[in-house]
Amino acid sequence: GLPIELLASKLCGTLVQVLLRAAEQFSGAEWGNFRVPTPPVWASSLYFVSLILALSLPAKWPRRFCIGAATVTLTLILACPFAPKTPADRLQLTALDVRQGDSLFLSFPDQSNLLVDGGGLLGRSFGEHFDEDSFDIGEQVVSPFLWSLGVRRIDAVALTHAHQDHMSGLHALLSNFEIGELWVGDNPLTPEYLDLLKAALRRAVRIRNLGLGDRLFFHSAELEF
Repeated sequence: GLPIELLASKLCGTLVQVLLRAAEQFSGAEWGNFRVPTPPVWASSLYFVSLILALSLPAKWPRRFCIGAATVTLTLILACPFAPKTPADRLQLTALDVRQGDSLFLSFPDQSNLLVDGGGLLGRSFGEHFDEDSFDIGEQVVSPFLWSLGVRRIDAVALTHAHQDHMSGLHALLSNFEIGELWVGDNPLTPEYLDLLKAALRRAVRIRNLGLGDRLFFHSAELEF
């Protein structure tokens, strides 16, 4: 029986490896996940209540009605036609905790928005032990904050300067959100900075070069650099 057991164990090991590779592929952020902003509480509640009733009701027509309601609500959640939960008629500035570096989110009175920097590598001076190769500030800090507000589009992203602790988080934001413009200054053409510019161009993001003394009318605001 030993050769058969060895053959079976090798077959099981091969199948496990195939399943692991498949899981890694489907968990990739580029296409394996479909991200949506946090929906309103009523939409989430209606979806789950309709789903529970559809699975528990014995009568055919009420069950079909609940399935239809759950389908419509899920479509709304995925399409997300809801306005972002940012204040109207006033300016709001949020400073995100990205440790070393900066990430500032501005919501303007007309609910347009501007993100200044996207954070980056964690500072070693804070005593943290995150693996910098796996912990992505843009993916795990900035993006969840924006989704919690129902934001799908960032009207403009301003990069103050091309240091890693201000720039690295922007790669995830380019993947996760529709971005109107990328504002940059005169930065050294390092490989990391060029990668960011190329990623923006691939997604048809307009790149603006701005500097000291420039003035810009931006939605309901006038900005001076």
